[in-house]
Amino acid sequence: MSGEFGEYGNCGYFDTKIKSAAEDCEHGNSKLTKLWGKLLEDMIDVSHSISWYEACDSSYYNVIMETIKVIPRIRKRLDDIENEVEIYERIIEDVVRERLE
Repeated sequence: MSGEFGEYGNCGYFDTKIKSAAEDCEHGNSKLTKLWGKLLEDMIDVSHSISWYEACDSSYYNVIMETIKVIPRIRKRLDDIENEVEIYERIIEDVVRERLE
């Protein structure tokens, strides 16, 4: 069967597992969960290309092209995630600094 790649103990192909995780994150309670879901969503096409390549059903160049296409979106999603946690990072740094004084 085409696109077979990865462990199947929990059912589903590699790319469908990424898609399922992205869909699960859509229904998360926190903004951070939803942001991670968007990042996973942006990775679905490249994960599909990886699955097909690893199953010897497609060319490695498809993985390269999908990767090139998705990198700007992934960078944006990581920036969004970083911005969301930045305030918490500063709070943690302040607390640690106060405890060390």
